[in-house]
Amino acid sequence: MLAQILDQVSIHLKAKATSVWLVDEKNNAVVCHVATGDVAEQVIDMSVPLGKGIVGLVAASGESTMVANAQDDPRASRNVDAVTGFVTRSLLTVPLLRKGRCLGAIQVVNKVNPNELFTPFDQEMLEQLANSAAFAIENARLYNELEQSYSETLAALIQALDLKDQETQFHSRRVVEYTVLLANTMHVDAEEIIHIRRAALLHDIGKMSIPDSILQKAGPLTPEERKLLENHPRYAFEMMAGIPFLAIAADIVLASHERYDGQGYPRGLSGEQIPLGARLFAVADTFDAMTSDRPYRKSQPNDVAVAEISWQSGKQFDPQVVDAFLSISMDEWLALRERVTVEGIDRLEIIAALVESKFE
Repeated sequence: MLAQILDQVSIHLKAKATSVWLVDEKNNAVVCHVATGDVAEQVIDMSVPLGKGIVGLVAASGESTMVANAQDDPRASRNVDAVTGFVTRSLLTVPLLRKGRCLGAIQVVNKVNPNELFTPFDQEMLEQLANSAAFAIENARLYNELEQSYSETLAALIQALDLKDQETQFHSRRVVEYTVLLANTMHVDAEEIIHIRRAALLHDIGKMSIPDSILQKAGPLTPEERKLLENHPRYAFEMMAGIPFLAIAADIVLASHERYDGQGYPRGLSGEQIPLGARLFAVADTFDAMTSDRPYRKSQPNDVAVAEISWQSGKQFDPQVVDAFLSISMDEWLALRERVTVEGIDRLEIIAALVESKFE
């Protein structure tokens, strides 16, 4: 959206370069997020202290500034020109204001015609565009905050499952990262990966309805116990049904134990009847299950797991997903497993410290 706004700014204001800078409150600075022009790539991610340079002053004061010759203006920063080799002459900078708060600034630099300067009409037009941009930026941030709340809620549910079944601790988080790695390897659309990530995270949530005597049984399950355990995808779907943002993820979870050859459960789906997310998950889940200790057996060597997944191509697993799995080096799988473990331990330590603080 910001890039589209800058395209319009460049056209209507006939500017050589444009940029959007957003306030970074943590570091008391403004950071360039989007830019156009000959040195755009060098400008993006640049940081200027609030109150310094024209863009920093505008972001701090919330007031527009127009400069006819930046080379003669003591307020203008020389850092960008020094880094990029660009020569800033005239510039116009307006704040991104929303409900009395400055979110950053839009800056335009140099007219295409070097004999022209920015005008009050240009400033009025840019301020109108900045108002629309500020509204969109605020909405995007609110959306991100909502997404973060969703993610934290889902993480809390998985934490509850980890507390119930210590033997499979971090399993869900490993399967999430394994599944997303496979999805990225197969170039799955980013929007679809969001739903796949949620489904992989929640795939075992139905086990909260399964008795511990079955989940933690050291020996083989009886046919009755097996049948009860195989209900967990349905239980998970029932838990997720009716929650709009989990609708797609719920369908993936329900199909998480289907087989490519149609011999899975609970509905006996086959081939591409099975959602792609579930087909990706099946390989990721099997790899993690085989290479992790379980109450009823010790973990298997990595090469044994790889051989089993290869052998089940076209049977239990989608052959294309198996090919993607085999294209990823074992070093990458192991590094990912280690990262998830470290992050999981760190999270547990933070939670333990928070709980302890409440009982001091």
